[in-house]
Amino acid sequence: FSEEDEEELKQLAVKCEEIGQQIDYATGRKNNSKNVSELLYKLSMQLGLPQGMAMLNFCAAMIYDAGFLAIDPDLLSATQLTEEEKAAMKEHVNLAEKHLEFVPKKYWSVFEDAATKHHENIDGTGYPNGLKGDEIPQVARLIRVAESYVSLSSKRSYRDAMDKESAVNTLKDQPGLYDLEVVEALDKIV
Repeated sequence: FSEEDEEELKQLAVKCEEIGQQIDYATGRKNNSKNVSELLYKLSMQLGLPQGMAMLNFCAAMIYDAGFLAIDPDLLSATQLTEEEKAAMKEHVNLAEKHLEFVPKKYWSVFEDAATKHHENIDGTGYPNGLKGDEIPQVARLIRVAESYVSLSSKRSYRDAMDKESAVNTLKDQPGLYDLEVVEALDKIV
């Protein structure tokens, strides 16, 4: 990444932060985009990725849930969902594209992977494509861990927050869902 790229990424981060705030408002998850993206940056650095890639991952993580902006707000605020409504919620991974139009072409694939593949599981049981292991792009594997950790360690309407150690151990106890290399990196930084 050149200095020019880094400047472009800083400007991109500002736009992503605005959209991230819209996503958090729509989903009622206060600071979720900020918390997940900051954690993704730290994970990227812990895993030895170049600064520019860590910054790109940070930006993509800010808006990985952009598809929720296309979901019925009543569904987003519902406390109980029918099977049909759950299926509609899962569609958010396929609805992000129009909210990513501002992303420069050279970064598009990272943002698309973040938005469409962050619910894939290492063992192939995730959605929408049932990808397995290394078929899942790195940014999506990072978000899968970071999003789950942030969720577990945050208070939700249906449960209290877990402490950091319990949240990390919960991820470790589900090796089929998460990239354990990423979980180990998380354990070192939280």
